Amino acid sequence: MEIPIEALKGGLWWIDEALANADLTHNEYLKTKKHSEELTKYIKEVEPKE
Repeated sequence: MEIPIEALKGGLWWIDEALANADLTHNEYLKTKKHSEELTKYIKEVEPKE
């Protein structure tokens, strides 16, 4: 099942908002930041080039 790019970007927005506003422990922050970076990399790889 393929997930639309816009849905992935929406998920990334929520992850980045959580990083900016949540009261996370250091380990939670690092894990969430890693997910954000992995999702950003994936979006760049699969996003159609215009």
